[in-house]
Amino acid sequence: IKLKPGRKHTAASSIIVGIAQACAILPGISRSGATISAGLWFGLSKDAATEFSFILAIPAMLGAMILHIQALGQTVQQGMLGIYLIGALSALITGFVALLLLIRIVRKGRLHHFAYYCWIAGIVTVTVKIFLIK
Repeated sequence: IKLKPGRKHTAASSIIVGIAQACAILPGISRSGATISAGLWFGLSKDAATEFSFILAIPAMLGAMILHIQALGQTVQQGMLGIYLIGALSALITGFVALLLLIRIVRKGRLHHFAYYCWIAGIVTVTVKIFLIK
C-alpha cells in the first residue's frame, strides 16, 4: 500500500477504517466516502485509499448476497428472473460509471464535494422517515 512520506500503516489504522465503514449504516454516510476519508487521514495515497475502500466492500456485498440468496430462488420460481437480470445489469453499468466518477473526484482532491451530497441525502432521508413514513 502506498503511503505518504513519514506515515506508517498499522493494524489499528485498518481497524479504524473498518469502523468508518460501519458508520455508513447511518443515513447520509457514504461507505466509500467514509473509508476513503479515513484512509487518507491515516496517510494512504489517494489511489491506495480508494483501492482499500473497494476491497473492504467485498465482504459487505458477499454478506448481503448470502442473506438474500433464498429470495433469489423464490424469484426464479415466480418467473421474474429476466426482470432481475435487467435490474442487475443496469446496476452494474451505473455502479461502474459511479466508481469511475468517484475515483476521478478522489484523484482531484475534491472528496469534500461528495460530502455535501451525502449530508443532503442524509437529511432528506431522515426527514422523510420521520415525517412521511409511519
